[in-house]
This record gives sequence, structure tokens and C-alpha cells, in this order.
Amino acid sequence: MPLEYDLLSNNTINKSCLEYLLIETASMSHEATLQVCDNENTEDHEQARILSEGSLTEEIGYNIGLKLVDYLLYLQKEKNATGTPKFDQVVNIMKFVCKNVWESLFGRQIDNLRTNHRGTYVLVDRSFTMISRLDSPQGVQDTLNQTRKHYLWYPCGIIRGLLDSLDIDSTVQAEVTEFPSVSFHIQTSK
Repeated sequence: MPLEYDLLSNNTINKSCLEYLLIETASMSHEATLQVCDNENTEDHEQARILSEGSLTEEIGYNIGLKLVDYLLYLQKEKNATGTPKFDQVVNIMKFVCKNVWESLFGRQIDNLRTNHRGTYVLVDRSFTMISRLDSPQGVQDTLNQTRKHYLWYPCGIIRGLLDSLDIDSTVQAEVTEFPSVSFHIQTSK
């Protein structure tokens, strides 16, 4: 079989295109925020405050998360005659995110889910594919700084959108613990 056929059958090209698009979206969001902040117009300063660092990228992820949950539940219902999973507890929703959502987006499940059973959840992906290929000529520390600033807003938005779609108010933050390992800290109101 030719190499191109294998690439297409494994969706490698689609994943690469998405990764490049997300990298450019994060860069564009950062540049747009800087341009608005540099403008002397006071109205634009208010706009810059509203469009805080990463908010454009996070908003894209949020909108995708809102729509993605319906699609994944539909697919699961099609595959499984028993219907959709029961989301009677927030922990079951988090398990759905760790298994189904992560697998459909990044090709693998989350490595670890921790909770204090009081509304705080930590999802750990030890080899987060979105940042695993990032590299900076200034070294690992610069790569970590750039990752924290720009590239983790998108998956945070996806998680927040998914949870919001399932009626769970949340705040989501991400941190790079050891490159390319990422911990997503989720605080819910339930």
C-alpha cells in the first residue's frame, strides 16, 4: 500500500491540520489582543480588557464543546442499544469526558482522574498531543511558558463547553506539570 493511503486511512493528515490550525489560532488570538492593547483609544482598552489573553481561543473551544457533547451522545446511542449514559453524578460526566471525549478528540483516554468529591476534579494527560510537538529555539523553559500562555486555552474551553452543555457550571484551568504532561483543574458548583 502506498504511504499516502495509510496516512489518509489513519486520519493523520486531519489531525496534523487541526494541530496546525490550533497553533495558528492561539498565535492569532495573542497578536489580536496585543494590537488592541497597544491602541491609544480608550474604547479599545475596554475591548482589550474584555478580550483578555486567551479568551478568543478559549471561546472557540467552548463553542466546540457545547456542540461536541450532543454529537458524541448521538454516536454512543447509535452504537449502543441501551441508550445514552446516565449522568446522575458529576463524576460520571467527568468519566465521560476522560474516556469518550478525549478519545474522540485526541485519540486516547485521559491517564488519570482525581476528585475530592466536593466539586474539584483533576484530569491528567501525561502525553497531551496538542503540545507534545511544540518546541522553542530558546529551550524547554520557553516552550513551557509559551504553552501556558497560549495553547491550553482551547482544551480548557472544550471542557467548559461540554460541562456547560450538561448543565454544570465550572471553571477550568490547565497547567503543564512536566512537559508534555498537562493537568486540567476543574472546579464545579455541584
